[in-house]
Amino acid sequence: YKKIMNKLSGKIRTEQVYLGISLLNRLWGPINKVEKSVLNMFYWIVPINGIRSLEFFVSKFQYIQRGVVKSSNVPTYKIFPELIRHVIILDKWDQSKSPDQAEDSQDYYLNEDEINQLIDIKAALP
Repeated sequence: YKKIMNKLSGKIRTEQVYLGISLLNRLWGPINKVEKSVLNMFYWIVPINGIRSLEFFVSKFQYIQRGVVKSSNVPTYKIFPELIRHVIILDKWDQSKSPDQAEDSQDYYLNEDEINQLIDIKAALP
């Protein structure tokens, strides 16, 4: 993995973040806020078959509400084992609030701490 990551330039990885958010916008409607950890994940992810793999990965995001993307929306190998053929995810994700493990739907509402960790996409654009 280190060899692959060393060959990718910062510009390519940054472009991959923009592309990931653009694909989310296309599939989920307007995306207004994204957790920093999700942006970091798009920066470090390795799509095995380029844009097609990234598009497949983004199509597996779940439960995005009100244009807000959180780390709990990110698909995992455990839930979607077919992702192994498409992307290499270097970061480990905390799935403590994943939909298949939650007992109460209240877990999916944003609390004040979560709101403070979000980045306003519209404000970040030039």
